[in-house]
Amino acid sequence: MKRGHNRCPTHPGALLREDVLPKSKAEIACLLGISRQHLHAILGEQKLFSPEVAVRLGKLFGKGYKII
Repeated sequence: MKRGHNRCPTHPGALLREDVLPKSKAEIACLLGISRQHLHAILGEQKLFSPEVAVRLGKLFGKGYKII
């Protein structure tokens, strides 16, 4: 399915916030080895996550590096 040409791409933080994160944000940040502030910035669509954090997310949720 193609997205409309006027629609912006979905931010990875929005996908995490809406579809993936089942636990408390503080617990997820601790498990990922990042600060709560960094996680909140990702979820607030202010920062992207690094490839290292993407791999950690994949391992945490059991999908390897193919989380998104």
